[in-house]
Amino acid sequence: MDKNNRWRMVTWDLLRVQGRWTIGYIIAFFLINIALHLFLGHLVGDTFNFLTLSLQSARVFMLIIGLITATHGTKIFVKIGVTRREYFCGNILSTFLLGLTIILSAVMIHMGLGTLLPGYDMARFLTMAVLLEGLLQVIHFYLVGWLIAMGFQRFSKFGGIAVIVFNIWFMGQYQYFWTTEGVLENITFGYSFTSSNTSITFSLAVIFSLVFSFIILGLIHFISNKLEVQP
Repeated sequence: MDKNNRWRMVTWDLLRVQGRWTIGYIIAFFLINIALHLFLGHLVGDTFNFLTLSLQSARVFMLIIGLITATHGTKIFVKIGVTRREYFCGNILSTFLLGLTIILSAVMIHMGLGTLLPGYDMARFLTMAVLLEGLLQVIHFYLVGWLIAMGFQRFSKFGGIAVIVFNIWFMGQYQYFWTTEGVLENITFGYSFTSSNTSITFSLAVIFSLVFSFIILGLIHFISNKLEVQP
């Protein structure tokens, strides 16, 4: 296979496998939330919102598949002649595309519920700010899972635990910028990009999110270069 196409092969192979997991996750999450809304709707009132719930659960889902993919993916692709760099680049692209797919799927379901369920507020939380935040966070959680898996493979059990502790602290710093105590103290879910009093703090949160993700990617790249993989 052409070397220039191998990283693309990694991207589509990962997307094909992870896409099946994602379809199962979306269907299960959708059915669970519809059941809760139908049978326990009187308890939650008008607070039920599929979009925000799905974006929150997607972070855990991406963390898990990041762990699984990194644990087995490197060895599998190295065995078929893919270099670490090609796997690294292909995995990054597939992560972005997978995160984008999850966000768009959540939006479409959210809009569909707005037309099917009486009293469901479709416009609530459906802003560019919420969607961008959701995309950045699901990608970041995938990278955290990837880093944890790399830590266990490179540094064994105790080193892997140390990587987990580091990630817990690091994620605390990351989440700080998306909370009311952080730089987004004036931002609500109804934020608009045309809102002059919040545009600066929102931009800072996006910038810090990107910086944190690039730091994680740098650590992954450094550890993967030191990782011994038997072809």
